[in-house]
Amino acid sequence: MAYWKKNLPLEALTGFKLRLAYALFINGQLLEDYYPHLLGGGGASLLLRTYALTLGLWQSLEYPPAFQQTLAQPEFKLLRKDFGTELEQAVYCFWLGSLSSPHEFP
Repeated sequence: MAYWKKNLPLEALTGFKLRLAYALFINGQLLEDYYPHLLGGGGASLLLRTYALTLGLWQSLEYPPAFQQTLAQPEFKLLRKDFGTELEQAVYCFWLGSLSSPHEFP
């Protein structure tokens, strides 16, 4: 279980996940209307994977203040990335690949 879920009350987690599922369904349907090859829940799957990509990238590039000085060392150069820039590029590449040809979405 992710660290941010450990102390979250079940009711709050359930409500959040229900709203997330609804938003994925509604917006996934809109994507499927626009991109016909995203049939059978492909729109919702694409959005869910984009959400997961966003969270993972944020967790990878978000550092506590105590680590900022360490991060400035030369060996950490590859980890000093701008979240917004990295996210834009990652989502662009991911969507480009996902929308360029028909895929099966379970």
